Amino acid sequence: MPILITGLRYTTATLNVREQVAFTEAELPEALRCLKAFPAIEEAGILTTCNRVELHLKVSNLKAGRQAVAQFFQAFKQFDVQHYKASLFAYVEEDAIRHLFSVASGLDSLIVGEGQILGQVRDAFELAQTTGTIGKTLHQLYTTALHTGKLVRTETGIASRDTSVSSAAYQLAKRLEKDAFHQHHYLVIGGGKMAELLLEKLKQDFSSPTKSHQVTIVNRSPQRLQYLNQKFGFSGQSFEGLATVLPRVDTVFVATAAPHALFYPEHFNRLQKPLRIFDISVPRNVHDSVGMLPHISLHNTDDLAGIGDFCPETEACIRQQAETLIESAYWDFRHWQQLRGTVQPTLVAVRQQAEVARQEALAQAKTTPMAGEALAEWSRLLMNKVLHAPSVALRQQGVHHLPDVQQIGVSSPHKPVALPPTPLSIVPPELLPRIAIK
Repeated sequence: MPILITGLRYTTATLNVREQVAFTEAELPEALRCLKAFPAIEEAGILTTCNRVELHLKVSNLKAGRQAVAQFFQAFKQFDVQHYKASLFAYVEEDAIRHLFSVASGLDSLIVGEGQILGQVRDAFELAQTTGTIGKTLHQLYTTALHTGKLVRTETGIASRDTSVSSAAYQLAKRLEKDAFHQHHYLVIGGGKMAELLLEKLKQDFSSPTKSHQVTIVNRSPQRLQYLNQKFGFSGQSFEGLATVLPRVDTVFVATAAPHALFYPEHFNRLQKPLRIFDISVPRNVHDSVGMLPHISLHNTDDLAGIGDFCPETEACIRQQAETLIESAYWDFRHWQQLRGTVQPTLVAVRQQAEVARQEALAQAKTTPMAGEALAEWSRLLMNKVLHAPSVALRQQGVHHLPDVQQIGVSSPHKPVALPPTPLSIVPPELLPRIAIK
């Protein structure tokens, strides 16, 4: 039952291809259920960000799994996998495991070390849990990935900078506008996580009373707009009043969750001065044709590559440290897989043998119905206590050093357990309910 991770990311597909398969937050639960409905897909999770759309799968077999992926994209997104075959990537088993650990660590991000990706992997995990589309394998894979991502951020220098798509867009704006940056008027359209990160950066530069008027927030929700205004101290404007604000601004950051374009040339063609627009939404909210207007400079997430990168020597050192941690996590996960594949069946067989012996012993007991129920419960607790130590021994010693049956304290499965010759009816029935395992 192999693990398969497939999809599109910034290294394999341009933004105009990636946005065709981007999932909104509202779409994800139904998308997961649709994906899991394919017989070849046993477990499923979906990671969707500005720079990637990944399907994390456990499949019955690879051929059927790949066919299910193609059918899913076609049915849910009207996306022809064969037509965009060169834009898709696929990793299986070892490569898939290492890939997810690398993603969670920030090594595979457009901006190396960006801090949002770990939370996005956690969101994918939690949603798959809530939707009921993952089992033990992907649960362990996600858990290990999150632990690894945290470890990499703690033990290496990858988290030494404030990096995200929002902060990269902000850095690019400052770089392009140079000395005029602090004289310009800025507009932030949106109210989600990415918009808040932008507003936090702007607050650092425009928090004084003499400068706060240089930033305006636009949002469709009056309640959300009021919250953002109070939190950051900037002025606000409803979406309907956007046309009155645009003539005053020099730079626009667009970061909404809308699944389609919101802005076209007609929204900007009457402006009398140059305007720089940073559209960091995926799918994009500003239509490509807006960038054709002579007074508009339009940027999207693909333009952020390389912004805020470490110097080559520092990045090489960070990658080496991170990859060492990832490799250790990889082998931990593989060991867990081996335990499930070899040790777990052994534990199941041992428990089944013990249960057979327990039932045979109960059948020999001569008790009243009430005492019989108490005896059954007591024997179940006793069996669990007796099996605890050998179960722990099996798990700890693993598949390469399986203890023999004498070492774990269980008789050979080829030799039936000898039952005590003395009838269990010698135990007074009135005492059975008081027997407890400590």
